[in-house]
Amino acid sequence: MARRCGSWLSSRRPRPMLEVRAGMRPMGPSSHRNSGRTGQGIVEYGLMLGLTSVLTVVILVFFGGTVAQVLAVVGGLIDKAG
Repeated sequence: MARRCGSWLSSRRPRPMLEVRAGMRPMGPSSHRNSGRTGQGIVEYGLMLGLTSVLTVVILVFFGGTVAQVLAVVGGLIDKAG
């Protein structure tokens, strides 16, 4: 029995995206199994931001004079070149 080209496409049922992408979870707020993990991620990012800020302030307090001298030298070199 001869079939027309492409007729098998119309006879197949469309598969949902979950079947097509096996192993991947759907995205969106309803797909979170543990909504507590979302809060944990936000807290971790906040802690990293806070630690980075404190570390930056400490580095500037200890090396602020040196950084200012280096920037003054670089600024002087730029003025001479321009």
